[in-house]
Amino acid sequence: IINDLAKFQISSFKFQTFPNPSFGISDIRYQIPGIRFILLEVFDIHGQKIETLVNKKQVSGDYVVRFDGTGLPAGIYAVRLQVGNAMETVKLLLVK
Repeated sequence: IINDLAKFQISSFKFQTFPNPSFGISDIRYQIPGIRFILLEVFDIHGQKIETLVNKKQVSGDYVVRFDGTGLPAGIYAVRLQVGNAMETVKLLLVK
């Protein structure tokens, strides 16, 4: 099992998923400066939205959102974080 920490930083926010690959439960962590509108969503490999995890304004700080993919089939999923006008997408591998 690879305990790979997918970590990304664009413009002024940080975004990571852990563990990756995941057996179902993953923590999605992000850090934002100032007050920003946050949209955090998970998509399947076909681009169909699976779940919206966050859809609101948040103040500056560190956040952790737990994603429960235990009911989903194994495969590759996309986790997309939009912070204001900036957006980043990372792959999350679910294994069973």
